Amino acid sequence: MTLKLLIVDDDAIIRKGLGKSIPWQQNGLEIVGTAPDGEKAWQIIQENKVDIVISDIRMPFLDGLELTELIQKNYPDIRTILLTGYEDFSYAKKAIKLHAYDYLLKPVDKSQLLETVKKAANDIKRKSQINVRLQESLPLLQKKFYENMVKGKLHIESINQQISELKIPMVEGLAAAFCLIPDSSASDLEEYSSQFLEDICSEDSSYFSIHAVAFSYSVDQTIIFLTTADKKKEEWEKELSIIAEKLRNKVQKKLLTTVTIGIGGIYDGIYGLHESYQEANAMANLRHMVGKNRVISSSVYSDIKRKENLEKIHLPNDQLLQHIQLGLVEEALHDI
Repeated sequence: MTLKLLIVDDDAIIRKGLGKSIPWQQNGLEIVGTAPDGEKAWQIIQENKVDIVISDIRMPFLDGLELTELIQKNYPDIRTILLTGYEDFSYAKKAIKLHAYDYLLKPVDKSQLLETVKKAANDIKRKSQINVRLQESLPLLQKKFYENMVKGKLHIESINQQISELKIPMVEGLAAAFCLIPDSSASDLEEYSSQFLEDICSEDSSYFSIHAVAFSYSVDQTIIFLTTADKKKEEWEKELSIIAEKLRNKVQKKLLTTVTIGIGGIYDGIYGLHESYQEANAMANLRHMVGKNRVISSSVYSDIKRKENLEKIHLPNDQLLQHIQLGLVEEALHDI
């Protein structure tokens, strides 16, 4: 892994000396360019991949401290090593505040500079390896994050930190949870649910803005968390029911088994995942009362209960009317 080095100094002799007299290539470094001031250096940084910058502090147009500030704001992974011929503590203090990698006094010892650059290079490589491992384990870490959200284990500070660190997508907008419970054994429901959701969302352009993530929560539960950034609550509520119904049908056709899907309430962003899951789980567990192989939301459950109550009232009322018409007082009183 060859790292790119930029040398910045307003003294042409120093620039040439630092570039030629130190065995950069033998130490895995390549000089991508040199610049006489911060402005030219900034242009090179914007146009090329740069890993390490060696810069003088006192330069015209844009000095080394101003350049370091720009780098930190826009390219925080670049390591900046500052050089100065002035033993001024205010420079060192500013360099530390700007997170410069190191601060060396001129005339700089070339072996010391090489060792400092090598340390910076090793730091970059180590961070790169960590990032690779993090990327490889990111899906697992994201799944763990969602599981902890469902359990209500995370505080707001921890949620915000992990959202940033784990690159959790679509944290804003309207959100809701599905709870899928197979009516019989169904292996790989999590994997297939993810694929089915991708198919559903790609079939209809109105679903393109939807982000969905599926993860196995327990042996018999798969949770799906859905978010959208551009839909109103009433529209989103209808679409959730449609998506859940399409998902139930795909499971039945593709996996040759049935599944009951509970839909939780709609909340603002990822912060409502715990509450929405609790509601979705409660709805899915009503399958023993209202029947399996169906989508159950609070509105659906209310409709079912209303119909059940009407059916229960219907027979006694007809019977009561009949007994009254026949003059059967005792029977009518019993009906009441």
